Amino acid sequence: MLEKIKKLLNLDYFNENEDEPVQHSGSLIDIRTLQAQVRELQEVIRKQNAIMRELSEDNIRLGYECKHYADRVAVQQRLIDVYENMNN
Repeated sequence: MLEKIKKLLNLDYFNENEDEPVQHSGSLIDIRTLQAQVRELQEVIRKQNAIMRELSEDNIRLGYECKHYADRVAVQQRLIDVYENMNN
């Protein structure tokens, strides 16, 4: 995970000691702040995944309902066709 952060921020030097900040190009980056942000982003991702899973389940349920209604309409149309053929 730390390697991904290092690559993302283009850090040439990464300090392994969590108590010390990393200095790069005149900007100060606090490792604990980055770790807190990573945890916050992980929580956002977890919540979004839960929402996506719920929406997916809803879409699957709606798909089954649509198929059920389409099948019912098809059966009714066949019955109407049979009835019309009997009257001709």
